Amino acid sequence: MRAGYGFADLEQQVGASPSTLYQIGSITKQFAAAAVMRLVEAGRINLDDSISGYISGLPTDWRRVSVRQLLNHTSGIPSMTDIGRVAEPLARRTCHDTLMALTARDSMWFKPGAAWRYDNTGYISSACCSTE
Repeated sequence: MRAGYGFADLEQQVGASPSTLYQIGSITKQFAAAAVMRLVEAGRINLDDSISGYISGLPTDWRRVSVRQLLNHTSGIPSMTDIGRVAEPLARRTCHDTLMALTARDSMWFKPGAAWRYDNTGYISSACCSTE
């Protein structure tokens, strides 16, 4: 027998069911970082290379960011989830190019490598996000 426990939406008091889908959010960052590290081990990515060698169309300031800085939240790139109240729903239904363009309007938080600040932009998927 299948069952759902707890709430699918706590705010609206909607119960969970066996078919409830949850946003997994930041849980995936550790897996994305591990996948990048496998590519580093294979010699396909260098942690100290600029991200511009792997991602095209970056804003000028972002081109100074290394893969390492992107992975460890020291890039200084503004987080897409800080661009306003619409950020979370927008992020769930918008392609990464659009999210990067919206985020690039903000100034860098700090010079790459100069500080640490949690950042979701560094972990945008290369595919379009869900439309649900």
